[in-house]
Amino acid sequence: MEIPTSLPVSINLAFLEAPAIAVEHQEPEKDNLKKECEEPPTNPAEELEIGIGEAALDTLAVETQSPAESEEEDEPASKIPKIKLYKCKHNGCDYTCKRKDNLTRHEKAPKSYKLPFHPEKPGETKTWKKKDADGNFLCTAEGCPYKSKLNQNVNRHIQNTHSH
Repeated sequence: MEIPTSLPVSINLAFLEAPAIAVEHQEPEKDNLKKECEEPPTNPAEELEIGIGEAALDTLAVETQSPAESEEEDEPASKIPKIKLYKCKHNGCDYTCKRKDNLTRHEKAPKSYKLPFHPEKPGETKTWKKKDADGNFLCTAEGCPYKSKLNQNVNRHIQNTHSH
């Protein structure tokens, strides 16, 4: 079976015989465009007619204030409200915080390792974490030889042995 080397091709050239449609191109008048661009809007609110309300007008009025008007309003704004600090009322305790619930937690759990604890006597200070040269945590009770690698063990020892 032989394969033909040339295949018959038929092209429909009917579209070439159709008459051409003339389209006229109209250029916009350049004078009208220049006039529209050069005319400034008379009222800024006129351009924002869609969805504009009193809040938007107030915002627009604030943005267009003169510098003299804005300086008068800055004086009351410069009075920043002070942050209220809560202070522990126990003698010798200098714990302060910004939130009242933190103060309540401090007062309920004075021996917590996360919060400073209350000294037993006014003016008495204790070191919460005392270490020796080897890095062991030492018991803070006077004369007690207890030591441990973990601070939690020392805390448990103090609560079980010395807090009674």
